[in-house]
Amino acid sequence: AGAGGAPASVRLYTNTASLTCSAVQMLLLEGNVNHHLVEVDLSKGEQMQPGFLALNPRHQVPVLVDEDGTVVWESNAILRYICNTFSVDDSLYPTDTKLRARCDMALDWRQTALYPALAKVVYPQLGFTKDLQGIPAGKVELAAGLQLLETFFLSRGPFICGDRPSIADIAIALPLLMLDYTDVSLPEAIREYLRRFAGHFPRSFDVVTAGAREFLSKRKATA
Repeated sequence: AGAGGAPASVRLYTNTASLTCSAVQMLLLEGNVNHHLVEVDLSKGEQMQPGFLALNPRHQVPVLVDEDGTVVWESNAILRYICNTFSVDDSLYPTDTKLRARCDMALDWRQTALYPALAKVVYPQLGFTKDLQGIPAGKVELAAGLQLLETFFLSRGPFICGDRPSIADIAIALPLLMLDYTDVSLPEAIREYLRRFAGHFPRSFDVVTAGAREFLSKRKATA
């Protein structure tokens, strides 16, 4: 995947607490893409500063800036861009059109259905929002999403596209770790999936999740 293979230097505007940002960092590490991290302190409103808004008018992280100045935001767009631009393993974004469609389908489902349900449950329990009334509906939607993940997306093998994880797994598995800091109990099949996922990325998993886990642990203690 990708072209060239020449050394590249990219900037990733990130926030340590965000497991969505962690997904992009994991792909950069696994793809051996030369990069450096720029921490955006959301608690201080750095995402609202003119310099950052010039990169992303939606004032969100992650944002990737390539060495030629190309700016990409929206986490899944960044994941695809990295796979299409740099020499990462083809299994991460399959070249087979049918497998790529499955990967894209999972990525889009993550954005439009799974993560919104996750946010309804996680955000109020950890004090990110005050919408406690949305938690029961969120739990119903999340349970349906986890069932779909197990019975459809993981029906063909240990990972979404088969025997090896793709960027769809990276985008989906990491945010699910937030549920460890809520009252939601994950189905055993999903727990086993997350263990497989972590085991497949021994080089990067702890690196990209340590900061978020520490942050979430503190939030749970004070929420």
